[in-house]
Amino acid sequence: MAASNAIPPLVRLLGPRSHALFQQVAASVLELVTRDADIAVTIAAAGAIPFLAKLIGPGYLESMQRSATVVLSRLAAGNADIADSVVSAGAVPLIVRMLGPDYSAELQRDAAAAMDNFARYDDVAATIAAASAIPPLVLLLGSDAASLPRAAAAAMRRLVHLDEIAASITAAGAIPLLVRLLEGDSFVQWLAMASLKRLALTAEYAAAIAAAGAIPRLVRLLRPRFPANFKLNAMALLSFLAEYSGNAVSMAAVGAIPPLVELLGPVSSDTVQERAAVLTRLAQNDKNAAHIIAAGAIPHLMQLLGPGSDEEATAAPSAALRALANSSDDNRAAIAAAAASADLLHVMQGLGL
Repeated sequence: MAASNAIPPLVRLLGPRSHALFQQVAASVLELVTRDADIAVTIAAAGAIPFLAKLIGPGYLESMQRSATVVLSRLAAGNADIADSVVSAGAVPLIVRMLGPDYSAELQRDAAAAMDNFARYDDVAATIAAASAIPPLVLLLGSDAASLPRAAAAAMRRLVHLDEIAASITAAGAIPLLVRLLEGDSFVQWLAMASLKRLALTAEYAAAIAAAGAIPRLVRLLRPRFPANFKLNAMALLSFLAEYSGNAVSMAAVGAIPPLVELLGPVSSDTVQERAAVLTRLAQNDKNAAHIIAAGAIPHLMQLLGPGSDEEATAAPSAALRALANSSDDNRAAIAAAAASADLLHVMQGLGL
């Protein structure tokens, strides 16, 4: 059945002259084989997309609509040309309609998964937004059905990268729901952080993220039991939020400083940038700077500036030390003493301190 010459007969069975039972069987078989990228191209080339788009329309059984939606979703997942063909066939508004409450949770999930696959391409993402997909997707973020927030969050993390869609997402009330998902299962947490990181690049959205209670939730993700990639994502988002002084103070108040300092260690240069960047922004507040030094940050930061460290790896630790030194004369003296004891006085000169 996987052979390319088996595809055209199956596609013909999707056509309007076939009995509904044959259409359902053909769609179900195609659903099984579309995970193969080469077969997906063959299916599209055989003219399946217009037939499938018709089968998700009104008047068809939900089982048929679901199979057709899954096939279209998988066809478009790795091929921009096929995604454009799906749009041209008018499938996007029909699938968006399935995000609504009149459909089963299973079909809502598959429709949201289709939005995720379609939104890999910016022009299709714009079509999704124009079809009014954002409000129902946001509603699914708050669903009690476990699979729906996951599927909606997956689509959201792609859609949010276009500025105009990000504005629609926030206007629809997504931020509090995404923040709440920081306490979901691990994959949902990762998806929510991905969307929130993008939104936090805008000051207005960063303020809303903090106001929704993201900071204490992110600090909890710095605990040892969470994997390294979670901690890195949480730190990246905390770093963006720390750009704003009020958020920096909030982070210190909920205990962010000790775990951030503990995470400073022998790590790769890209993770050092994230870890030290948060401390640099926190240190703009004098009280935070004192807490950072009291938590033992100076020896860790000095270690990252030792012999053999490349320029990229030392940029963030250097900025953190400079911010701490500039916060008070006492802090500058503490850094100088640590540099002297570690035989790193050249570091002080390099920092201009």
